[in-house]
Amino acid sequence: MGKRKRVAMVLAAGLGTRLRPLTFEIPKPAIPVLGRPLITYTLEFLSRFNVREVVINLHRIPGAVRSKVLEWGKFPGRVSFVIEPEILGTGGGIRNALPHFSGAEEVIVANSDTIVDFDMEKALAHHRKRKNLATLVLFPLREKRYTPVYTDGKNSLLSIGAPSQGEGPFFFTGVSILRREFIERIPPGKRCLIRDGILPLVREGKGAGGFVTEGNFMEFGTPSDYLENTLLLLEKASPPLPGLESARVI
Repeated sequence: MGKRKRVAMVLAAGLGTRLRPLTFEIPKPAIPVLGRPLITYTLEFLSRFNVREVVINLHRIPGAVRSKVLEWGKFPGRVSFVIEPEILGTGGGIRNALPHFSGAEEVIVANSDTIVDFDMEKALAHHRKRKNLATLVLFPLREKRYTPVYTDGKNSLLSIGAPSQGEGPFFFTGVSILRREFIERIPPGKRCLIRDGILPLVREGKGAGGFVTEGNFMEFGTPSDYLENTLLLLEKASPPLPGLESARVI
């Protein structure tokens, strides 16, 4: 049996309104974090798990994101860009990129405004063992601002956003593993991954799973997030920082 082709999609078509005024002139995925574009942390994470094809959807100032990614140039594979003249949402953007997933049984989807770290190999193995149509990567809920997610104890999704007697609460990290047939089920147009893709599976009681794990999760959605998490990165980093070898952190 041949090795499975690993393809990923990074969602980067948002407006970045919560991060204003930082995003008035720079799109959020291109915002610098310790001297490199924010989106490149997601690309680096994916590359560590042998993803060699990535599709990035773009909307606002697409040329800036594209040029920053190509300028970084450290992704060891092919990067494709899909421009959305009109924002299609998380589900619609993935559905719109379907032609780019040729030959892939599944697609790893991640956000461009977070820095995450966990064992993706275990998530993929779990997804395949359970034969899920879609698997959301979940961390234990630690902040009330995130939507609570509950599972049935066997890692099938029980509810999203509603109180439940199941195991949890957890929160969705923004990383998911989607089978091609699931993506084909999403109606074309402006769609939400959770509302128009995952929740119908939950209601049907089949095919929607959650992989519960722990790891690192940093969101750069607001200016306060940006400041706090940049300082955390500086605190955790083992010198020398790439590109900042001569810098002294105070």
